[in-house]
Amino acid sequence: MDRVIIVRYNELGLKGNNRPVFERQLERNIVALASRHGVSAVPHRKYGRLLVETLMDPSCFKRVFGIASVSRAQRVASLDAAKDVLKGMLPSGSQTFRISCQRLDKSFPIESRKVAAELGAFVVEHSGAKVKLVGPDVDIGVEIIDGFVYVCEPRVACFGGLPSGVEGVVLVDLDQPHAEFAGLLMAKRGCAVFPFARSSRPADLLSAFLPSVVPVTVISGETDVIALGQRVHALSMVGSAVLPGPSIGVLPVLYPLTGMSEEEIKTYEQAFTVGCCGHV
Repeated sequence: MDRVIIVRYNELGLKGNNRPVFERQLERNIVALASRHGVSAVPHRKYGRLLVETLMDPSCFKRVFGIASVSRAQRVASLDAAKDVLKGMLPSGSQTFRISCQRLDKSFPIESRKVAAELGAFVVEHSGAKVKLVGPDVDIGVEIIDGFVYVCEPRVACFGGLPSGVEGVVLVDLDQPHAEFAGLLMAKRGCAVFPFARSSRPADLLSAFLPSVVPVTVISGETDVIALGQRVHALSMVGSAVLPGPSIGVLPVLYPLTGMSEEEIKTYEQAFTVGCCGHV
């Protein structure tokens, strides 16, 4: 496991005794995504991180809710070995750089600032680049985990939230405007999403961000919606209108787009569309 993807999350860290449940679901979602790409993924939980052995591109992790950021990293056993890794990452002499170190494993004998100082001095000596702590051209991350030094490539920012599948089931009416985006926001809050429509159609955006391709149930009327809700044990419907409307049957309706203007909705939709690395 010399080269891994380091997965970071923030909101999951606030879950107290429930945190392992959220982490396990996140692991399952990562493994499912890798499977859709035809590769394997083996996650290991360490010090509030997931270390994932996989050949997937780091940018693909943007499609897994619950992740704050990821980095491809190389694991070494000492600072001298870390310097050898840094030789392939040296900035040019005209650039500025920063070494950012997080010592997650406090049993490691060298403090974070001393690690950053020693590695930073090595970069200056071998590249001529200058240190700049705010807004550098090159930001090199180093993390100390389980006694090892991980030298990280630049972080890939992800969408955060909670892992899809840790909360209840919601139904989404795809015939409403912006319905997929509304459902996506509920998935980002951990819900399992079941879309339906009055005719056969794909749910490409939802399928891109959920652990598996999302089938769309074709319905003919409110009775079918109620039956679908009972079958999947749905707790609510997702409405895409910005103002509340009536419930269907006994299901309450949630409106995650309330308060957003049409322009804001389109901007956020575009961010998610660009954020996914293609449909599989």
